[in-house]
Amino acid sequence: MMKQIRHSITDKELLSKRREQICKVATELFMAQGFRETGMRAIAEACGLTIGALYRYIGSKDDLLWLSTEYGNSYHERLLKEMRERVKGLSPVEALKESIRMYFQNADELQGLYNLHNHIVWTASKELRQTIFDREIQKVEYFTQLLTEGVKAGEFEIEDTYLVAHNIVVAANAWANRRWLLKKRYTLEEYIRKQTDSILASIRANKKPVSRAQSVSKN
Repeated sequence: MMKQIRHSITDKELLSKRREQICKVATELFMAQGFRETGMRAIAEACGLTIGALYRYIGSKDDLLWLSTEYGNSYHERLLKEMRERVKGLSPVEALKESIRMYFQNADELQGLYNLHNHIVWTASKELRQTIFDREIQKVEYFTQLLTEGVKAGEFEIEDTYLVAHNIVVAANAWANRRWLLKKRYTLEEYIRKQTDSILASIRANKKPVSRAQSVSKN
């Protein structure tokens, strides 16, 4: 359950829009300067607000960690929904490839949030830490399901689908956490392609996609 964050704004649309802006700006400052070293006045100035106006939207600096987690969760929920819709009717191989592409692109787009949560997770409150953990578990569960379907369809050979799913999530997180280094050698597209090829080779995925109808007939 997300924390109820104090505010004095009655316009819900304005509250949501402004909080998202504040969250994005604060995340950039936290990653550049450190959470403890970043003051509320600096956040307000970067947002183009007075300190008093900032406190109309949040109650404290700690609230920004909850807000970043809330927005991360909303992005994550939309991403999983979009991936499930996108892979409908695809063979397990193609569904896995498309899901990897979409998930890695999301890690690139939300690099700041990925890095912030990796930095604060062990010093955050128990409730906030569990919220971050739950989101990561859902990602692994999504890929575990895809891999399991591929094994049942005869397209993948995997001894431990959970571990492979975990490694996929870690590879995406690595791009977010170490993009500063990886971008010296790879574009995002190259990184996705190389990681996808490595994953498919490790699970001995069939090169020729099997249609959904063929998968059903095998079962």
